[in-house]
This record gives sequence, structure tokens and C-alpha cells, in this order.
Amino acid sequence: MNNAVYLSAVEEVLAGHAELQSGSYRTVIEYTKPVRSGDDLWLVSRRTGLSLDLWFAVGTESRVVARVTPR
Repeated sequence: MNNAVYLSAVEEVLAGHAELQSGSYRTVIEYTKPVRSGDDLWLVSRRTGLSLDLWFAVGTESRVVARVTPR
């Protein structure tokens, strides 16, 4: 997967958090292992205050982590 795919997923989750969209925000994506075609991918998110964290996981292993915060 490439950055555009990860950012599309972040935008989908962000759509449910209008208050985070009212101003500019920053998204940081950290890669630990690649996600390959055919992997059974789970997207898990958690909102804490003004931060939104997302985990892209295969099984119980986190492959990519993203954090959205206001600027």
C-alpha cells in the first residue's frame, strides 16, 4: 500500500470527527512493516481529546500507525 491509501483511510475515519476538521490539522504516519495485497487488514481508531490515533493491523500485529492532531 502507498501513502494515498493510508491517507484515504484516515480521511474516512476523520469524517466522523467534524470538530477536528474545523481548522488545519497534521497527520503523521509511521510504518513498521508493509501491508501486502491479500492481507486481512483491520483499521482501529481511538479518539483522545483533540488527537485521533489509527492503527492498521494484520491479525494482532500493528503495521502502520497514524496520528491526527490540530495545528
